[in-house]
Amino acid sequence: MASSPAPSPSRIRLLSEHVANQIAAGEVIERPASVLKELLENALDARSRRVGVRTRGGGRSLVEVIDDGHGMNRDDALLCLERHATSKLRDTDDLRHLLSYGFRGEALPSIASVSKFLLQTQEPGAIEGTEISIHGGKLLSVREAGLAHGTRVEVRSLFYNLPARRKFLRTEKTELSHLQHILLLAGLARPDVGFDIVHDDDAPVRWPAGQDLQRRIASIFGPAWGADLVPVSGEDGDLKLTGFIGRPGVSRATRQEQFLFVNKRPVESRTLHYALQEGYHNALMRGRYPVTVLFLDLAPEDLDVNIHPAKREVRFHDEGRIRFFLKKAVQKALEGFADAPLSVSLGAGPGSDVPAPSVREIASPRYGIASRLAPPPASPGREAAPIARTPDEALPPRQSDLPIPREETPLAPLPRPGLDPLPSAPLRPEPEPEPDSAAAASPAPLGFRLLGILAKLYLVAESPEGLVLIDQHAAHERILFEKLLDRLRRREVESQRLLLPVTVELPPRESAFLESEIASLQAIGLGIAPFGARTFVVDALPPMIANTKHGANVPELIRNLLADLQEEGGETRKERRLSEETVAKKACRFAVKANDRLSPPEAERLLLDLMACHLPYTCPHGRPTMIQITKPELEKKFGRIV
Repeated sequence: MASSPAPSPSRIRLLSEHVANQIAAGEVIERPASVLKELLENALDARSRRVGVRTRGGGRSLVEVIDDGHGMNRDDALLCLERHATSKLRDTDDLRHLLSYGFRGEALPSIASVSKFLLQTQEPGAIEGTEISIHGGKLLSVREAGLAHGTRVEVRSLFYNLPARRKFLRTEKTELSHLQHILLLAGLARPDVGFDIVHDDDAPVRWPAGQDLQRRIASIFGPAWGADLVPVSGEDGDLKLTGFIGRPGVSRATRQEQFLFVNKRPVESRTLHYALQEGYHNALMRGRYPVTVLFLDLAPEDLDVNIHPAKREVRFHDEGRIRFFLKKAVQKALEGFADAPLSVSLGAGPGSDVPAPSVREIASPRYGIASRLAPPPASPGREAAPIARTPDEALPPRQSDLPIPREETPLAPLPRPGLDPLPSAPLRPEPEPEPDSAAAASPAPLGFRLLGILAKLYLVAESPEGLVLIDQHAAHERILFEKLLDRLRRREVESQRLLLPVTVELPPRESAFLESEIASLQAIGLGIAPFGARTFVVDALPPMIANTKHGANVPELIRNLLADLQEEGGETRKERRLSEETVAKKACRFAVKANDRLSPPEAERLLLDLMACHLPYTCPHGRPTMIQITKPELEKKFGRIV
């Protein structure tokens, strides 16, 4: 009888704990910045009030974090270096109510396995503390040490025992930039905590404890960056939003200056980024991104932070609600900025490649213009005329709350080529009004005086703060855009019949959804009706899109509208699409152009209508409508001040 073959040697092996820790470190520790992030999270979870950070060689040589938190006793200090040992969780139910930064218990053993690691810690009130030394995952010593209460972690020679990993690290300068970004996020997330930071032999950087967010932003970025921001706040049940966003006209080419925090945790979230862009809609140029420092607080059970090894990404239980809430809060903040006593100047924020005006207080809201104003009365010897190229239908006149300014003695023409002066008397000093005169009793209704028109494109005006330049085309675009959009939202739209009706056949799911939304589409001027099984006939389009690329391909237009409706769950996105792509184009087509000469009444009406807009500072495409050169800036240019 033949003997059975001997079993082949086993190919499956159980890895040693040392090797397993080094593999796990590859998931958690990517670079020195990963070490710093984990150590900072531990320090903040320990309820520290002050954190010290010291680095050398971009973190390759040293990353050290010292905190004044609650510290650990000897047993806990040893246990925290075991994998999956944590003080933040006891069972899976705790994951649903998690508010701490860390929770997996992987960071410290992973760091200790790929570095020369030293841990010193002492509890408040303890006579002595504990010091533990580990090199490459091997325990070298455990001893008692006299320390201040808190914890000190020193990580030297990162990846010294993994040459393949170490050689893939970037230059010291690049790694330092990643360290600085992690510190920036921690500093913004916790303005109540103080930070002392030293990189190599550079001068120490200190962010004081107990700051509010606005002061912390100024400490980190400088006051100029914070001056470009608008406060945001909102609340809806358990949702709460606070922070700042860049005002209209302040944007960046990337999202690098968008800082988003959920329950004080810095996150990357497509949902939040999308909501931000929707909130700005036409206040941003295409391809630009707003500057933001936003904090969203919600119930921890409505948030899943356990979907990414580095905990950078999160998942919301109700993404639609979060997106709508953030979008509306941003829109409210931007509209509030338009109503606030703010003006713009020519200062550029750090990192900006577009001139970014700074925010300043002025004498009165919107340069002193009431929110709804009537057309100006005729000037002496001249009838008031409407602005050229108005839309097809006359719009209802605005009701005036304040008179329109008229100068008894206008300024003389400015002696510069290319400037079209307004009619004026010879230059002479204007008499100061008597304190008890009627003129002194009435407020300045406009806040600035129209001086002339430069190059048949820019209105030139004097404001209480300096000189204002207004792009007449961009300003008129904004005015017409808001009027047309208001008509659309009030359903005051017409339909333009197609020469030949177009049939559109859709798959069953889209067909059923379209049938439920026919009334909404008809309300915006789209002539559409069922025409057999899964087929619809379109015989009319809104005039504003009938002669555009949208009207040239009706089936594609219908599918795009359906996609927008399904994505947003209602007509908000549909109207947004129309407002951004078609209403804006119609406004651009009818707006006054460069080289269109405006009369003084037309120019004044343009200014009045612009300042009555909800978002007067940008055109529908996101370009600025006005800039201001302040008096101090002019005095610097002329050498009057240094």
